[in-house]
Amino acid sequence: MRQMLMKERLTDEQRKVINTLLELRSINKDLKTYAEIAVSPDGCVHPGFLPAGKDSDSFGKGIAGTGRPTASNPNIQNQPQSARRMYIPHDPSLVLLEADFSQLEARILAELAGDDVLRSSIRDGLHDVNARALGVDKTRAKNGFYGWAYGAGARTLHKTFISRGFDVPEADCRKLLDGFDRRFIQSSQFMDGVAREAATSYYLTNAFGRRRYFLGGSIQAPAARDFLPQSNAADIGWSVLKPLSDCMREIGGGLLAWIHDSALVEVPRGKEHIAADAIRDIMQRPWPELNGLSIPVEIKRGDNWGEMQRLQ
Repeated sequence: MRQMLMKERLTDEQRKVINTLLELRSINKDLKTYAEIAVSPDGCVHPGFLPAGKDSDSFGKGIAGTGRPTASNPNIQNQPQSARRMYIPHDPSLVLLEADFSQLEARILAELAGDDVLRSSIRDGLHDVNARALGVDKTRAKNGFYGWAYGAGARTLHKTFISRGFDVPEADCRKLLDGFDRRFIQSSQFMDGVAREAATSYYLTNAFGRRRYFLGGSIQAPAARDFLPQSNAADIGWSVLKPLSDCMREIGGGLLAWIHDSALVEVPRGKEHIAADAIRDIMQRPWPELNGLSIPVEIKRGDNWGEMQRLQ
């Protein structure tokens, strides 16, 4: 519907009405998804996390086939910034820290493919470098890179841009994807090879031994292309959860949630830097499964989850 409206000529009044309706729909969704969740007797919400793969998702709940945890009741991983302000530590004597892996999947892809161009781009600021190299703005560079890395076609990327309020023609999307193929040729060739392997062997195994079957053959090429970066990222996440939980408990805090590539913890005020050093020791350790790859971690601090500042 939104795509059709963009292609029509609308009056200013019609645009105002449409924008108001879209805002109301978004607010209503946020209320139902994030605000109308019953709290437990302790005054907290306790989201559930599912580690299962999509191959065992008989109920169609959208479980990630890569092994990434899927949260529900509430979906803590998809909280908008406005809703994140509702989340605070259990006690005023505690403060929140969020430790986020930097460009986790891109670094894994560069390591698996042996792509020095991608490595240097990540080091120099991936999306800014890509924007300059491809002659596009940062929004197109960022969304285009992830669409390319996940095996999206021009039509899928076009729809992604539309959902974010950018009407980028399919021809421009194809040009952008081709630009990434040329720029990161080693990664492109690696992913093409992975897709061929999945189509002939009907399964892939990641560096941690996680296996996923691709019985659809070449039809599942996009899923096969992103399986290795995403599943390895998932297993790195699962590997640090218990050490993080144990460490934060020893400091006097706790692990609260895992959000995509970041850990949300609470620690006693005054112990932020002690906690941050411990978090880095755990999350930035070399991974022998990935040739000793170490992923940098950025840590933020805040009194609520929606207003976090980088910890100096």
